[in-house]
Amino acid sequence: MARCLFFVQGEGRGHLSQALAMAEMLESLGHDVVEVWTGSRNEVLLPAYYLRPFEGKHWHYAAPWLHRRANRRGIETAASIWLNAFRIPRYLKEVRRLRKRIATLRPEYVFNFYEGLAALALRRCPGGIRRIAVGHHFYHQIKRRRTGKTAPMGKRLLAWMSRIVAAGSDRILVLSFGADLQARDPYLLFPPLIRAEVLKSTYKPGKRQLAYFMDEGHIWDLIHRQGESPEGGVDVYCFHQALSKLPKAYVLHAPAADVFLGKLCKCSRLWTTAGFETVAEAAWLGVDIGLFPAEGHYEQYLNALDAFERGMAVPGKTKNGDIPLQIRTFDRDAYRAWVLQAKSLLKQVLGEY
Repeated sequence: MARCLFFVQGEGRGHLSQALAMAEMLESLGHDVVEVWTGSRNEVLLPAYYLRPFEGKHWHYAAPWLHRRANRRGIETAASIWLNAFRIPRYLKEVRRLRKRIATLRPEYVFNFYEGLAALALRRCPGGIRRIAVGHHFYHQIKRRRTGKTAPMGKRLLAWMSRIVAAGSDRILVLSFGADLQARDPYLLFPPLIRAEVLKSTYKPGKRQLAYFMDEGHIWDLIHRQGESPEGGVDVYCFHQALSKLPKAYVLHAPAADVFLGKLCKCSRLWTTAGFETVAEAAWLGVDIGLFPAEGHYEQYLNALDAFERGMAVPGKTKNGDIPLQIRTFDRDAYRAWVLQAKSLLKQVLGEY
């Protein structure tokens, strides 16, 4: 039995779900996740569904975050860089703290779910510790899609962050919607990490639509597309309260993973931003998906293009950017077969050492 240590980027809900799914797989293979460290702006904002399974072994540390746009539809890259620059002394202190903890625990494996400070700490760690990075962001670096002048600063930030995380890793698991790229060592194309609870669920389409957004501005984008009285109504899950009163057909809920999954399994369609994990879970179930990528979020822009071209989703807005899409029919059976290879591939990765 190997002892595993997790470092998780806490600003994106997808990273949290990936860590939960990875912990389930490792434990099913007889390994033990001894500690989980989550880096985010504020520990209070971490959801209970994530903290509950790691009770007694979860720790938090301060890490960079992304600043929201004033229109509440995305992120401001320049402002994010500027605001986090003032906290560099605090972040360097956290890197030393993480490095000390790694040296004390000396686990066999460290899994880094795309967290930059952890990657810096892992660049100088004791020998014999295998460092494994996990993230879908690396897929976009390998594919090298040409996007013209779209989000130039976001593009550079994504490339820079991916290089930092990769430099602190021995093996890099590149999460992808499909096995369609050749990846050279230390990169390995890897299926989406989907929690067992989702894998076991069954989808039965109902009448009500479902929406899941980080920022409340997208609710009004959906209303603009659907109208104030869409057929069946819409259940809306959002991490921020809408500043104006919503039409009666739109019912706002506080995020709750177990309740949301129940709604997802019986909705007529899902509207969401282009987070990798939400799209991956909905596609597994067979839900029709419409996407509103967060503005200024280059990674979500690429996720959306990838999902559109695979036929996994349709655009929430009529304008998709400056790239002509070659949409093909989504092969759900092939996708589900790819997802189910995750456990065997993980066993293969662990067997390399």
